[in-house]
Amino acid sequence: MVISIGLVVMFLCSHAAIALSDESIITAQSPASSMSDESSIVSESPASSMDSYIVYTESWKKPPQFASLKLWYQHMLDSLPTRSANLKPRLVYVYKYAITGFSAYLTSEQANALSKLPGVLAVVKDQNHVLHH
Repeated sequence: MVISIGLVVMFLCSHAAIALSDESIITAQSPASSMSDESSIVSESPASSMDSYIVYTESWKKPPQFASLKLWYQHMLDSLPTRSANLKPRLVYVYKYAITGFSAYLTSEQANALSKLPGVLAVVKDQNHVLHH
């Protein structure tokens, strides 16, 4: 059985900043519609230098000009630096029940930049692990 460690951590750390010493976790330094929040956005395969990340957010910090969390998250991704069209961040899924946040394909530089945006608690590189019986 394969399970995503990002999803497990997400359920265990509901609305809390993650304070683990794992190198794959980037903790936020910042203190401070017609689209459904529930639907996933599946995009084409990411460039080989991009990885899947789980982004934990503080939903109450969503600016009022965004009608939904999904629109706010897409705006965050659109504001990130890209070196080429192949390295454009891609929103994969929006989470809103156990935690608020989203998953996206990002480069490590984009993940670092995203972790510094207001409303972002942590950016965790998603990892798959095999469970043994």
